[in-house]
Amino acid sequence: LPQQRATANASAASSGFGIESSFNIQDSLTHRLILDDVANTISQVNSNGNGYSKSVSLPSDMGYYEITVENNKVTIEYDDKKGETLLPLSNIDSKYKLHSGKSYLILKNDEGILVIE
Repeated sequence: LPQQRATANASAASSGFGIESSFNIQDSLTHRLILDDVANTISQVNSNGNGYSKSVSLPSDMGYYEITVENNKVTIEYDDKKGETLLPLSNIDSKYKLHSGKSYLILKNDEGILVIE
């Protein structure tokens, strides 16, 4: 009987459910990489001197998503899903919404405050 259960479970895993799950994992991973790229770019700008800037381009081939940057965190939202990462020691002046398919300039102004244009 345990052998039959193992065979049934293996069979269910190789059905279409496993393939769909793989697509979801890939989709989540890709969005997570986009989120991490934005967070890393913000951290790089933050760790450099006043006047330093760097641009970030958000891919458009992953469907629509929105990234929110505020206080000490960056959040991505897409397809009723949400991911978040923290930004320690960031001095961000307000809340920013970034949209897929657009490019943004992240700047540390003369007062040491991060601004996204």
